[in-house]
Amino acid sequence: MDLLVSPITSIVNESLGSGVFLTSLKEGVAHPSLKKSATDYEDFVCYRPDTNTAFLSKLLERVVATQTRNYLLEKNLMPLMQSAYRQHYSTQTALELLRVVNDILLAIDSKQDMVLILLSDLSSAFDTIDHALLTDRVRHHYGFDGRF
Repeated sequence: MDLLVSPITSIVNESLGSGVFLTSLKEGVAHPSLKKSATDYEDFVCYRPDTNTAFLSKLLERVVATQTRNYLLEKNLMPLMQSAYRQHYSTQTALELLRVVNDILLAIDSKQDMVLILLSDLSSAFDTIDHALLTDRVRHHYGFDGRF
């Protein structure tokens, strides 16, 4: 196991330092998976794609998520009431709907930018957003430049 630590660390560091995600890590094997076990297995609508990706791809994803979360917390860029993607927080603790509505109204009253995405599949969010606008906002508002 120790023999793998050094080369894996080098690959991860090189990818993060250069801002390049290897093409080979973007590949995966997709297979159909039933959305719910009690659905009709003969109806194609009841299936969703499930993709197995390389271990190194998942590892790199975890490293980026951890570093991003730490950066946002360290720079106080994450809203105080943000519950998702934070340790020791729960969506139950936010008094969900009441707090969200209040935050939206306060943002509108203060003429602040406000975005609310209510999608169960995060990939759908990236299919519907203006990527140039998102990239510009992430770069200038949060200080990300594509490298860690």
